[in-house]
Amino acid sequence: RSIQQWCFSALEAAPLDSATAKVPDVAERLTAEAQQVAEELCNAWSQSSCGVLLVVSNLVALTRLLGVGSLLRIFGFVTIANRMAVMVTPKIALMREAAAESEAELSQELQRASNFSEEVMLWKGTNEECHRSRMALARLAVRTYVLHTSQFVYDFVNTTLVRQCGTVYAVIATMPLMDRDSPVKDMTVVLHLLINAIRGIFDTFSCFKHLAEAHGLMQRLDEAVAALQEPRLDRGAPTEALTMAAASIALPEYAGGKVIVSGLDMKVAPGQRCLVRGPNGSGKTSFLRVCANLWKTSQGSCQLPPDAACFFLPQRPYVLESASVRTNLEYGYPVPDGVLDRILRTVGLQMPLTRVCTGLSGGEQQRLCLGRLLVRLQGRAQGSQAFIFLDEPTASADPGFASDLYRALDATAPGAAVVTVAHSEDVLPFHDQELLFAGPETAPVMKAIRK
Repeated sequence: RSIQQWCFSALEAAPLDSATAKVPDVAERLTAEAQQVAEELCNAWSQSSCGVLLVVSNLVALTRLLGVGSLLRIFGFVTIANRMAVMVTPKIALMREAAAESEAELSQELQRASNFSEEVMLWKGTNEECHRSRMALARLAVRTYVLHTSQFVYDFVNTTLVRQCGTVYAVIATMPLMDRDSPVKDMTVVLHLLINAIRGIFDTFSCFKHLAEAHGLMQRLDEAVAALQEPRLDRGAPTEALTMAAASIALPEYAGGKVIVSGLDMKVAPGQRCLVRGPNGSGKTSFLRVCANLWKTSQGSCQLPPDAACFFLPQRPYVLESASVRTNLEYGYPVPDGVLDRILRTVGLQMPLTRVCTGLSGGEQQRLCLGRLLVRLQGRAQGSQAFIFLDEPTASADPGFASDLYRALDATAPGAAVVTVAHSEDVLPFHDQELLFAGPETAPVMKAIRK
């Protein structure tokens, strides 16, 4: 309850983007993970303490009945039987390998989304990625469950039973040391004590699994708490344009916190187009991250109109290769096929909507992402002012892509403000002002472009 109350207070002080998280969802998730940490720690403590007590009590009783030498021989028989089971059941190793491959396949799917996390945020595709991840998780979880179940059956039949048989043989081998007046009773007692001792050993060592689970959950909680405590970008007072005043941009603390842009003053009003240029490492992409609210300014302010609808075309084309053209164009925003066909013609692609996007060239991927941008622009709220941010839009495209790009933006979102980051001068004729970055020691300069 304390964690949940803290989550609500922290989120109210630093609200997250409503498209990516909601206050109750975050609070409930963190509360559930904190409760799971407590459960894992309790399970680890109970299993370790009970396991130790079980092992000690049963070993003491066995020592009194059999003596140290006989007890060591019994455990030797059990160990040999266990090793024989491993040798005669190679299928167990194959099943484990198949399970590991299945888990690796799931990790690869999640890693793909992680590697393109910035593009996913810019495309506002969180819901679509969550849906795809849930579907992949469901498919792979079934396969992993079947594999682990088969592995358990093989382990039980070929290892556990053989180990118990070895225990019986060990007890029979120690029969001369027992009371000959009641051998069956003594054998039953020894077998019961021996099984309990082995079970206690396994319980004791299984506590490390719960401790590892608790450690991973606590790391996730620490990361979530750090993210909630980090101040969000201050957008400042309402404005009618994209405005930055005395803004400085620094790398995140984990990357050194170095200031890469300082003294940034600029303004882009609706209908204007600004070209951002500068050498590599001068802060152009970081400038876009601040505009996207992925980063914050270390000093100064960044302001956008309250009704602004921001759209981004990242530098890296993000295409789901296993999905169809329709899925890539919609990306969580369903639209009629007729609209998608028209958009494909607008961006210069001639391919069916059902085609799988495997093997597309870099230029085709870039045009497909432009089509996705046009889908988002057409679906924006009525009355909202569009601000379009393009990061190296012609880097991997053919020479005619620039004219197609800005012609499509004119037709789809007339009057939109456009900010383009580019090295190439082929996009210069499509802009009316230029923002030049020179490095952290020199403030960026804004100037008009003469036609």
